[in-house]
Amino acid sequence: MKIWITTVGWSPFAVFNTLWFAIVRDSYIPDKIYLIWNSKVENNKEIIKKYLNALNESYGFNLKVVEYKIEREENFKEFIKGLSDIILKEKKYNNEIAIDITPGRKFMSAFSMFAGLEGV
Repeated sequence: MKIWITTVGWSPFAVFNTLWFAIVRDSYIPDKIYLIWNSKVENNKEIIKKYLNALNESYGFNLKVVEYKIEREENFKEFIKGLSDIILKEKKYNNEIAIDITPGRKFMSAFSMFAGLEGV
């Protein structure tokens, strides 16, 4: 199973465009997409979900969206714990994991890159 992990930030296009590029350029069509979000960007999460539903309908994909809420975007420990929990859970099933470091705050991208390289 292919897993895509991304953070929701201030630009829904930062989330969608990277995924779209992975699909078009590399034929990487994930089975499950994790959206890590917080209440400050809830509206953007809903916009992204609409875009993903449009992909499902237009191309016959079955992209399953899993929402993972963190309470405060500036809480580093909560973010890395959530990211680690997702990665470890999916690794248990030997799933292929892609982590999008494009959207979100800089610290989120840094932690996401570290987690991806280290495999948590």
